[in-house]
Amino acid sequence: MKKTLITIILGAFGAMAIATPALAATSVSFSPVNVSVKQGQTFTLTIGVNPQGVKNYTAKTELHYPADLLEVKSFTFANGWTALSQSGYDLTDNTNGVLIKTAGYPGGVSSAITFGTVSFVAKKRGNG
Repeated sequence: MKKTLITIILGAFGAMAIATPALAATSVSFSPVNVSVKQGQTFTLTIGVNPQGVKNYTAKTELHYPADLLEVKSFTFANGWTALSQSGYDLTDNTNGVLIKTAGYPGGVSSAITFGTVSFVAKKRGNG
C-alpha cells in the first residue's frame, strides 16, 4: 500500500513537471502595438498566440484595457478556433475594462497563429 501511494504522488509531480513548461512556453502578441485614434473612431487589434513548438490545444487570453477610454465593440475568433463560452472563459466587461476569450484548436497548434480580432471604439481622448 505504501509503495502504491508513493508511485501515485511521484506520478502527479511528474505530470506537473511536464505540463508546466508547456504552459509557460506560449506567448501572446498584439498587432498593432501602438494605435492613434480620435474620439468615436473604431480600430481593431489582432491577437496572436505562439506556443513556440509545444503543441497546445486551447488558449485563453485576458486583456485589460482602460474602460474610461475604450469600449469593446466585438471579438471574432480566427478560422479554426472553437469558442469555449462557459463562465470564467468568456467575458466582455466594458465597465471594468476586461476581455476574456478562450478557445480550442482541433488537432492543436505548435507555431504562431492568429487567435482573434477585437474591435474597440475610442470613447474619449487619452493614453492607454
